[in-house]
Amino acid sequence: MTKKQLFCLASFFLLVSTSFAQTEANIVVGETTRSYVYFMPSNYDASQPVGILLLLHGSGGNKHNFDTAITNYDMANTHNTIVICPQALSESDTEVIAINNAIKSLGKDTFNLTNIWNSGTTITTSNIIPSEYLFLLSSIAPTIAASGKIELNKTTDDVLFMNTLITHFKTNYNINANRVFMAGYSMGGSMCYHYAFSENRQVKAFASIYGYLGKGVDTSLPLDVPFCHFHSKTDSVVPFDGGIFNDSIPITINLLVEKNQQGTPVIADIENAKADNITVKSYDYNTSSQPRVLFFEIDGASHDNILNQTTNDIDIFNETWIFFENESIQSGIKTPSNNTFTIYPNPTSDYITCTESGKYKLIDISGKICQQGNIETNEQISVSTLQKGLYILTLDSGQNIISNKVIIQ
Repeated sequence: MTKKQLFCLASFFLLVSTSFAQTEANIVVGETTRSYVYFMPSNYDASQPVGILLLLHGSGGNKHNFDTAITNYDMANTHNTIVICPQALSESDTEVIAINNAIKSLGKDTFNLTNIWNSGTTITTSNIIPSEYLFLLSSIAPTIAASGKIELNKTTDDVLFMNTLITHFKTNYNINANRVFMAGYSMGGSMCYHYAFSENRQVKAFASIYGYLGKGVDTSLPLDVPFCHFHSKTDSVVPFDGGIFNDSIPITINLLVEKNQQGTPVIADIENAKADNITVKSYDYNTSSQPRVLFFEIDGASHDNILNQTTNDIDIFNETWIFFENESIQSGIKTPSNNTFTIYPNPTSDYITCTESGKYKLIDISGKICQQGNIETNEQISVSTLQKGLYILTLDSGQNIISNKVIIQ
């Protein structure tokens, strides 16, 4: 095997290892040991600050639900960010469990109690127990009967869990405190709201993906933080018009707008790029002096299509990062894992050629933009002045934002 072949093989394994590098870990929160998985930028340098993204699974999910997306989008390297996926705990309140069992015995739909967040999800007992059986509630759940409501996993302090994780990584790594973000899917999105309205908050921007504001969250506390929400009008799990555990999504968005003192939004129809009966409209509340609120109103998508990555007119993961970086909305299809964008030669030492035209950026592993400009299709970009190492090239073609790794040797 030649030296060139060995180098190419080594480069291949480097790219594979950076995509799949993850670490399982535990941390003590109060008197409870909690688990999580995290993804580090492959060439973390303690002299260079990195960001944090807390990515929260939905009800019944687990800390590995986003493994594929994190790997496909190479989130840790592309955004120079430690991606942390915490694990929720199952319900431990015996009264809540007893009520759920009673509902099941009545032939009614139960609610999931496995791997759930203490997100302020509160349900009025009269909404789930037939009126003719309410008198029995005091015998199986006296505390809940007295309050008239169920709050899921209320004895678990997940706000403390999030703060403990953030503090741990701030203590052990060089963290840019202004680039600490949180995003969550479904009940994980609900947990984003709970944390956003908590005291001693350390997160600087949030994204709720098909999530909701739990009715048990104290919204009298200040918000004053950028917030993005994605939701489908045809979501049957977290109803757009409200359900037993959430107000309507427009009411929630109006609350965010009021809390962040925003005004009239810029409304745009995202390009309907696929004939899939799914359309997207954006509402961008972005008064320059106040924290931004961004709402993507999706029509025709199911609740679980975010995990399947089948919302074709927008790329939710990319739009989330664009929001976190406070950049403008990018419309159209943006799927970095399935595109015809090619860079050659790669590895290289003096120039690269791109098969697409647009605005490009070459970003090093610390997140620094080392070179940028405009290129035409198959135009050469000189990289001879850049130091050896791994870079991310992002290209905005006007229709798509695409990216690829570049090795300069």
